Amino acid sequence: MQEELRDLQQTNETNLQAQLQAKEKELEQEKQSGKSSTAQLRKEIEELKEELKQSKNTNKQALEAEQRKLQGTETKLAQQITANQAQKQSIEQLERNLAESEETLREIREQLTQSQNKITNLETQILNHEQLKERYEQETQVAQENQETLTKQIQSLETALEAKETELTTHKNQTNEQLLQNQQEITRKQKELSKLRLEIVSLQAQLKAKKKPQPPPTPPKAQPINP
Repeated sequence: MQEELRDLQQTNETNLQAQLQAKEKELEQEKQSGKSSTAQLRKEIEELKEELKQSKNTNKQALEAEQRKLQGTETKLAQQITANQAQKQSIEQLERNLAESEETLREIREQLTQSQNKITNLETQILNHEQLKERYEQETQVAQENQETLTKQIQSLETALEAKETELTTHKNQTNEQLLQNQQEITRKQKELSKLRLEIVSLQAQLKAKKKPQPPPTPPKAQPINP
């Protein structure tokens, strides 16, 4: 788009320079012939020079403004994309932490199952061997204490897991909302970019539509007087 604007600027300046050269050549011819006044041609040449100068300044300012707008829009879009990627990484990290907590909880449950199996084995041994009663009571007490400890650990982990699940849900909701807002912002910026491009096209059309100044009519040649 910027390249097209520069091409259009160059074309417009080239046309004005060509007109200026034609007028200067016509002025030189008028000077040599001395048949008519060159004041009008001089005025037209000065007007073409001024128009060429103004056209250069206008096109330069328009091009610089469009470049600044495009650069600002591209920077904001890059920042939005970076923010979205950072939020996505945060969600992935929370999901990994949740998976690790679930794995720890599974291992503790397996330990609890093993303890319960040991209690069952001890109960069977007591039924078969009364002499193991005292030892059984001791081991049963230890196993019960272990079971209570493991139960408390499970409860603590379950509470922590619920908290993490709640945190993940909240963060997901917030992130989804932020992603939606970012997407809306990106859409708005894209519309602004499209609008800027349309403005450049409009400017190009205006430059093309500018009419070229018409050369003055050639004065009629003097007719010889018949004797």
